[in-house]
Amino acid sequence: MWKKNFTLATSSFLLLSYIILTSCSEADCSMLDGVRSKYVAKGEPTTDTLTVLAVREGLADTTILYKLQDIKTFSLPLSYNNEQDKLKFVFNTKSGKKITDIVKITKTNVSYFENISCPAYFLHKITKVENTTNRIDHIDINNANVNLDGKENLYIYFKSDN
Repeated sequence: MWKKNFTLATSSFLLLSYIILTSCSEADCSMLDGVRSKYVAKGEPTTDTLTVLAVREGLADTTILYKLQDIKTFSLPLSYNNEQDKLKFVFNTKSGKKITDIVKITKTNVSYFENISCPAYFLHKITKVENTTNRIDHIDINNANVNLDGKENLYIYFKSDN
């Protein structure tokens, strides 16, 4: 009887250990929502509504940010196969006027592989930012390394709402 209980207890312990150890070995790939560049509004605040579109040669523009109000901070994805991304920033003013600026971000892309259970993703290093100046005054690079740390990459300055 004692041997039977000991064997049952040992088997139960081994089974429970196996379940715990194998469940901990799987990566949570859902945590990798992709790498995004973080923008922070500096200087004059704006009351405009902002929509951002990715401009792709030979393809329809893709909306990547839609009607953001109270613009303080926002994050945008970067492409992983282009050395330069072209973005269209569309501002809608309170009076109904539409103002558009084009932002070009030149960068390097580095494939990063963390776990065999998850797909590779791309890190970026911003080397240059150019923009038209209809509503955006200028954009400064604060932290050129775009990765998963959530740091502020770009400071965006708007012209006065007047």
